[in-house]
Amino acid sequence: MKRIKESFCVVLNGDWNKLHVQPDWISANVFTQEKIEIEVHGKGDEFTVGYFCGGVYIIPSQSKFTFGIRSDSGEEVPYLCKCVSNFIKEAKSAIDISYGYNSIFKGEEKRMSYMMDDCADRIRYLDVGGVVERTRIDRRVRYKEKLYNISVSCGQDETVSINEHHEASDYIEITEGTFQDYINNSWDLLESLGYERED
Repeated sequence: MKRIKESFCVVLNGDWNKLHVQPDWISANVFTQEKIEIEVHGKGDEFTVGYFCGGVYIIPSQSKFTFGIRSDSGEEVPYLCKCVSNFIKEAKSAIDISYGYNSIFKGEEKRMSYMMDDCADRIRYLDVGGVVERTRIDRRVRYKEKLYNISVSCGQDETVSINEHHEASDYIEITEGTFQDYINNSWDLLESLGYERED
């Protein structure tokens, strides 16, 4: 199982000032660089704007900021942590901030699909000529004193989304160490389901 590129991110939920989504503010206060790339995804009224600098991307909105890295090497993690720290220091939210680490893994292994093959409801659908094309299993797991939301989607291939969730708090700790803990714990949880790590 491999992590999907660009899926590794930190999300900060809050009620942010509209100023904080502006490119000049992001450039000066978060990236602390004069030049950044601006990317627009979507069309018409449905689009998102993202900012990119030094291997780190930011997708801002008034209710949620997503900070992520583009490569699989992890070399950008220190800069990502710095950008998140800069944002928290400079931005003010009217409500408490909740946050989480997120990533998505994908593989051809059919660990959960095989387990679901014998489920009674699947057999009943087959009895009437139905075919289950995709199944999703959601779990909330407490592991090493942290809360993880794990979603396994079974179909032609399997994807596993892992979110380490932190409730609203005045204190947010996002460091290289907490990132590494999240990565290690994610692999522990995946391996507990029988998936093999592919680098």
